[in-house]
Amino acid sequence: MNKAVTVLYDCCAGGEFFSWLLAQQVGCSPLQVVMAEANKWNLNPLDQTPEFSHIMYQSDDVIGYEDITYSDTKINVLRDHAEIIVSNNYNKPRHKKLFLKNYYNDWNTAAFIMLHPSTKESTEYMDSLIRKKFGTEPAKGQRRVEATRKRRILAALGDVPILEIDPYTLFFSDTDGELAHLQTFLNDTYGKDAAALDSRTMKFFIEFWKDKNENPFF
Repeated sequence: MNKAVTVLYDCCAGGEFFSWLLAQQVGCSPLQVVMAEANKWNLNPLDQTPEFSHIMYQSDDVIGYEDITYSDTKINVLRDHAEIIVSNNYNKPRHKKLFLKNYYNDWNTAAFIMLHPSTKESTEYMDSLIRKKFGTEPAKGQRRVEATRKRRILAALGDVPILEIDPYTLFFSDTDGELAHLQTFLNDTYGKDAAALDSRTMKFFIEFWKDKNENPFF
């Protein structure tokens, strides 16, 4: 297989919305999306992306991985919560090997984008989305868990290309700057002409997404 970028994201980091938005850009293989209640964006896993995000890794099988038709010329956008390499139920050497095989080694060129909060403001915003989307309070110790998740992900990925993006910075405080970093990352990984971000259109949809996800700090 040719080119892939995998979006790794925490709960309520806007991972499926961002994956869809990135996939609509020139040079990327488009994805379809369905909007559910509470502004939850759902990619269609049966038709276009493997069920990596939510399956339980009880074996070495990854549901749907071989059933998807990928683009041979464009960048394929995948997404995952990375449970196979962060959960205490898994997190074994064979799980890390499987994860890297599916997302990196099986591709001619591959990279990762990790949406992870890096500031108190960002984590508090994501907490507010958990309350809105799921009607529950964030789990006790949620942020310590996510910090552990990040460490395990980075340790498992090693020196593969990865871009870290703070969701709050991307969606609120410095959208232009984060999109510029993203374009540079894509250029460095896949070549200068491989993908072209339309920042104006991306910001239009980001504004739409923000309007549905009220910011408690504004």
